[in-house]
Amino acid sequence: MVLISIDTLRSDRLPAYGYTGVETPAIDRFRADAVLFARAYAHYPLTLPSHASLFTGQLTPENGIRDNAGYRLEPGYVPYLPRLLADAGYATGAFVSSFVLRGALGLDQGFDVYDDRTPEGEAANLWGPERRGTDTLAAALPWLKEVAGRPFLLFFHIYEPHLPHTPPEAFRDRWGDTYDGEIAAADAVVGDLLEALRQLGVYDDALIAVLSDHGEGLYDHGARAHGVYLYREAIQIPLLLKLPVSKHAGSTVEAPAQLIDLLPTVSEVLGLPTPEGLAGISLRALLGENPPLRPVFAETQYPRLHYGWSDLASLVDGRFHYIEAPRPELYDLELDPGETKNVLAENRRVYATLRDQLALYRRPLEVPAVEEDPEVVRQLRALGYLAAAGPVPEGPLPDPKDEMGFIREKLERAEDLIEAEDLEGAIVVLHELLEHNPKATDGWQILAGVLERTERLNAALVAWQRVLELTRGDVRAAVRAGGVQVKLGRLQEARLSAELAAPRAPDLTRALHTEIALAEGDLDRALELLGKATARDEATTDLRRRVGVACSRGGRHQVALRLLGELAEEEPTQAVLNALAIAQVAAGRRAEAVAILRQLLAADPEDSLARETAGL
Repeated sequence: MVLISIDTLRSDRLPAYGYTGVETPAIDRFRADAVLFARAYAHYPLTLPSHASLFTGQLTPENGIRDNAGYRLEPGYVPYLPRLLADAGYATGAFVSSFVLRGALGLDQGFDVYDDRTPEGEAANLWGPERRGTDTLAAALPWLKEVAGRPFLLFFHIYEPHLPHTPPEAFRDRWGDTYDGEIAAADAVVGDLLEALRQLGVYDDALIAVLSDHGEGLYDHGARAHGVYLYREAIQIPLLLKLPVSKHAGSTVEAPAQLIDLLPTVSEVLGLPTPEGLAGISLRALLGENPPLRPVFAETQYPRLHYGWSDLASLVDGRFHYIEAPRPELYDLELDPGETKNVLAENRRVYATLRDQLALYRRPLEVPAVEEDPEVVRQLRALGYLAAAGPVPEGPLPDPKDEMGFIREKLERAEDLIEAEDLEGAIVVLHELLEHNPKATDGWQILAGVLERTERLNAALVAWQRVLELTRGDVRAAVRAGGVQVKLGRLQEARLSAELAAPRAPDLTRALHTEIALAEGDLDRALELLGKATARDEATTDLRRRVGVACSRGGRHQVALRLLGELAEEEPTQAVLNALAIAQVAAGRRAEAVAILRQLLAADPEDSLARETAGL
């Protein structure tokens, strides 16, 4: 069984679904062997909740995962697809590309291998650390070759085409830094994986699903990204299923399908017992002449949790899509697939029926407590981190439709100013946003990063603490707050920040502990932690460089030369080569230092850092 999840991929942006703006030869070839589900839906427009439904076969109100941050799938939770296959003797491996799907959130249950390595330093974007699909594939292939001779489950997740849109150069040259460019890049990665399955001789007999967890706004209803709205562009996804020996190859199913159908489908096709009480059905039931037509539920608590607005829920039933909001909406998908005209007033009876049906799914929002050691919680609360932890406000809240325009305008303006290096202008815009909506978590997060870059460290720490309050302990915010505390010399507080993040983000926490050890001059501890680092990203490179410089200054010349020499081979940047040259001078290797400096100055005679080092 191979489960390929392409994050944030809209079905209507694939050639297999009729789109002509990009080329996806690998998915097109796969489509010829697979069944295409023309109307497949996710249940939540966020990565973690959607994958939780995929693996449990349960809707988010049932499995309890209602956001990307703050929620965890409890150990022993049943049903859970990877554990079902592991219990049946399958080798199970997961290789994911986003910090959002880290195994520490309970997703690694039942997996023999759960590879969630992502850059350990904070990514330079709002959506958190991710790794390229090509790197995730490189990690997956050795495991795949090892288990190819026995039954196995491979869960393979890539983050393209999620924001930010920065495809590799070959795709950027043709498609630009665009959503389509990242779709093309994702297609190439999927193609390489499928080709590996063919080369290993397991493709023909395998059950393979290619799908997405949710779509993307692309401004169809004013939102660039996803999470806030439940329009079709956010919840309608591609779903292609290749049955063993490509049975029903090339066929198309028009009946609605949903992510919670995957677990019963896998159980049936592989001959395993199907857990009781599941709302989904086997997708093979949709291949007959009279397929069952079922309503499809979706929800999003993102507006409530991130902005203090009303949450939304929706039901797709036949030709109609009902969205429950302070100002409810009803769309006729046959006459208006783009959902441009609210037809609720003309269809009051349909509206009433769907409203009553949706009420059967309605669910109270349970905000998870911060699950940490009581003493850690006490100290964090004393620091002000948990001041806002408590129930999410109930009662009438603003309709996201009425608020999203202002927030989007300010966020995008701030991001444009940041890209143009106008950080002061970005700070002004972000303050305007937060004055309008003090609960806008995303605004606080971006502001905190900009304040760090402008060396306003005390203000940055306040902003990161505000993110921690609003998110009830988001691990990325804890790590970033800890990094600022290190710079301010508040090392005990930095340790507490690390304690908050450690259970759910060990890699990010390791980098923070390295920073703390470096600040304390504990080179042995810093080197020990650095040796465990798995990422090779810009932030980790800078940390390795600074540890090497500290070793040189501390008289540990051989260690410094080894560390900086290895780093120079991997990342021969100006800063790294200069650091190596200085370490060589300190170790009495002036000839080697001169050779590096000549190389730098030949490339750029005005390299001020190299000139300064040469003078020394």
